[in-house]
Amino acid sequence: MFSKSGSLILEAIRKRNMTYGMLTSFRTLNTLKADGIKMLHDKGLKFLLLGLESLNDVNLRKTKRKADINEMYHTMKLLQDLRIIITTTYMICFQDDTEVSIRNAKRMIIDELGVAVCLFNITMPLPGTPMYWEYKKNNMICDWDWSHWTGNYLVWKHPVIAPEQAKELLAEMRSEVNSPRFNSNNRTIVDSRSKVRAL
Repeated sequence: MFSKSGSLILEAIRKRNMTYGMLTSFRTLNTLKADGIKMLHDKGLKFLLLGLESLNDVNLRKTKRKADINEMYHTMKLLQDLRIIITTTYMICFQDDTEVSIRNAKRMIIDELGVAVCLFNITMPLPGTPMYWEYKKNNMICDWDWSHWTGNYLVWKHPVIAPEQAKELLAEMRSEVNSPRFNSNNRTIVDSRSKVRAL
């Protein structure tokens, strides 16, 4: 299941009663299956950073994601049951997104998926990608100020979301999903930090 050096590292972590976090993908976790994920947890896994990106299978296909929504839900449920802290990345303002669908995703991220922290960005046609060439060809790019190509601005003509509205939605998603006031999963991190400070 793991390389020899990977297994040695995991065993060294376990022997020292240490914990660790990982940057990984749903595809990798699904390859490990439940037994592999539980084994990582038993050897100290406490934190994961995953690319969630969207809760819409159409959007996931456009970004060439290998996992679909059902696989993601199943994996996230297992991670919640094991009390592994989940941090994800997520993109808003895909072509098929609306203000309503983005806010519905916010509720799902908090209430159903157990995400503690989510790193949000506005979908952007990165230069050199098929999305970029498609949007450029169709005259959809409306903001050529490269200082705005950061994931914080809507730089292309969205069918139903205006640039200022996109910024407001981004601020709302970031502040509510990542606040213990709105997200009890986030409170877990805040509480653990408080315990560390108290030591």
